[in-house]
Amino acid sequence: ALINASTHEDLIVRQAVWHILADMGEKAAVDEMIDAVRNALQDDDSTIRKHACVTIENMGEKAATDEMISLLISMLESNNWYTTVCAEKALRKIGEKVATRPLTDVLTNALR
Repeated sequence: ALINASTHEDLIVRQAVWHILADMGEKAAVDEMIDAVRNALQDDDSTIRKHACVTIENMGEKAATDEMISLLISMLESNNWYTTVCAEKALRKIGEKVATRPLTDVLTNALR
């Protein structure tokens, strides 16, 4: 029910649901939830994106799929500082699996 509510049309409902999902931790790291997180990372609302990042942080390496890592890396280049900080924290939390060529490229470009 929570996963279904995570895409509710009412922003307040979505924000509340993602706040709850973020607190669930590793036990939430199931395929259906990972799909929902992937979609939430692309939500128009920065609060939803933040809660999705916290959900990934709390899931740990179980959420560290190549696709999830790519989405988080692309968020590092966002014009929204809040989105960038949340993505950076999630990447740091999920560990060494993140040390990929695309991340290295983004960091190198940021230093130029």
